[in-house]
Amino acid sequence: MKHGAHGPARWPLYFLLFAAAVLAGVLALVGVSYFSGDDAAVPAPTTAGPEPGRSASANLTQLRNQVQELSAGTCPNPDTAAAILADYASAAAAGGTYTAEAPLLSEALRTLSSSCGADYTVSLSAALGDTAAPADFQSFAASRQWWKLVRPAPPEATRLESFTTPMNNVRCSLDEKAVNCTIFTYDYVSPPGCEGEPANYTVGLTGTTTAGCSTQVSTAKEVPYGSVVAAHGFACTADQYAGISCWSELTGHGFTVRRAAEELF
Repeated sequence: MKHGAHGPARWPLYFLLFAAAVLAGVLALVGVSYFSGDDAAVPAPTTAGPEPGRSASANLTQLRNQVQELSAGTCPNPDTAAAILADYASAAAAGGTYTAEAPLLSEALRTLSSSCGADYTVSLSAALGDTAAPADFQSFAASRQWWKLVRPAPPEATRLESFTTPMNNVRCSLDEKAVNCTIFTYDYVSPPGCEGEPANYTVGLTGTTTAGCSTQVSTAKEVPYGSVVAAHGFACTADQYAGISCWSELTGHGFTVRRAAEELF
C-alpha cells in the first residue's frame, strides 16, 4: 500500500521534465535558425492598385494641364511639345472624348505657331509627323491649318505645282520645300557669277530669297496673266507688267522678277 501511494505523486514531475525537454528543443532549433541567417521570409505587403477608370481619368487630366501650358505661349522643344500633344490626343481617343478635347489641341497648335515663329512651326510639324497619334489628330496636324501665315495665298488661287507665263520667259515650280522661278531673258545685273545665264530665285518655307544660276525650272504648264497659283505653303501671282511674284505664306518673304528688274522681299 505504501508503494502504491508513491505512484501518482511522480506524474507531475514527469510532465514537467517532458515539457522542459520540448521547450529546450524548440529553443535549440530557433537558435540554429537565427545564427545560420535563415530568417523566415516575410511576405511583402500588398496594396490595391488604382481603379483603371480613375487612373485613365487622372492621366488625361495631367496631359490636359500640360497642353494648356502650351496654349499659354511657351515654346518648349518641338519634339517635347509634339509628344505632349500626341499623348493627349491618344489618351482622349482611348477614353472616347477626342471630339470634346480636339478644340484644345487645335488652340495649342495655333498658339505655338503664332508665338514661336516660322522656324519653330516647321520643326513642330516635322516632329508631329513622327508621333503615333489618332488619325484625326494626324490629319489636322498635317493639314497646316494651324500655321500662322504672314501672307496667305489669295482665296482665288489655283493649286498648281509648276507654271510658265504666255511669254514663256519665267518658269516656276512649287514643292514641299521651296518655290523656284527661272527668268531666261532680263535686262538687269545678273546674280553674282551668273553673267549671261538664266537667273534662278528660290525662297523656302523659312528664310529669305536666294538668287543664282545653278538650276533651271522646266515646265510647259502655261497660265494666263492675272493668275494666282498656290501649293505647299507658297503662292505666286502672274502679271503682264508687274512680273511674277512668289512668296512663302508662312513668312511673307519672296521675290518679284520681270525682264526690267528684280525685287527681293
